[in-house]
Amino acid sequence: MQTVIAWIRRRYWHGPDAFLLGGLRELAAHVRELWDARFAHFPYNEFRHFLSDVAAANTALPTVNDWRAANSEWIAPIDEDDWHLPGLVQALAAVSRECVLVCWPVYVARLIRHPCFFVAEPTLKHGPHSCGYAVRKWWLETLSPRQLALIRDDHGNVHRYVDFAGHKYLFLDHPFAQYVFTPASISSIPDHKTTALNIATAQAYAAIAADCPRACRRWP
Repeated sequence: MQTVIAWIRRRYWHGPDAFLLGGLRELAAHVRELWDARFAHFPYNEFRHFLSDVAAANTALPTVNDWRAANSEWIAPIDEDDWHLPGLVQALAAVSRECVLVCWPVYVARLIRHPCFFVAEPTLKHGPHSCGYAVRKWWLETLSPRQLALIRDDHGNVHRYVDFAGHKYLFLDHPFAQYVFTPASISSIPDHKTTALNIATAQAYAAIAADCPRACRRWP
């Protein structure tokens, strides 16, 4: 058995299970249509595949699309365009057995008009970043489909769910994942400053943000 396996949370725009919560499947389709209409020379799915290839070439963990197929102690949800960093296996191997959730800081690369690089820390108020936590597989197996979807998607509240269920969690102090914030990230849609890595101008991308449904604007 391996210590930890990365569970690709969802192949964002390609499968029937993309964005099951909150009607986001329709939002994802709309965003893709907006992108393709403006950036015909680099279709959305091609850009997403490019990001996925970059992540696959850099990740320190094996990945699965179905967590149930993983032969591991820990399951680490992550998006297809982000990746885990070396040292995570050793860190999780040292965690007390009473903890069912572990969270860690995440390196964030914002590829916008003025790129920046910073560390996003997990906090009691905001929880971990989307690729900044792992859950013991045995506990995942006890959850209902709805609970499992929340653990997978509502990452900002995973520590609250664990505490409510009467289990313990741990915050680590070292970054063990890389998150890449691009125009292809759904959370970037409201950001009018975002460019497409020289694929589009800020003005063109602002047009996408203007057309984006209001539901998208609740994302940070």
